[in-house]
Amino acid sequence: MNIGVVMRYILGASVIASGCILFQARGVEERESVKKILLGAAVGFAVVFATMVFLRVTGKNFVPPPPFVITAVISGLCFWSAFKVKSG
Repeated sequence: MNIGVVMRYILGASVIASGCILFQARGVEERESVKKILLGAAVGFAVVFATMVFLRVTGKNFVPPPPFVITAVISGLCFWSAFKVKSG
């Protein structure tokens, strides 16, 4: 598999991530809305991470380590922040 195919996989996963974020951000007014946005971002980045893991495990192509680390950390921070936000 060449680099163009890998980029299409990652681009597709990024589109899903953006869609999740925008879907959850449609009515931002209070803390509950912030929780929804953060949860959408966390799920989106988790999809991107899962896509990169899939590419790495199936051996279709080499995906460098920095994207693994960055997307995993961002997804974890978004999940952590979403559940840390206090209501009220």
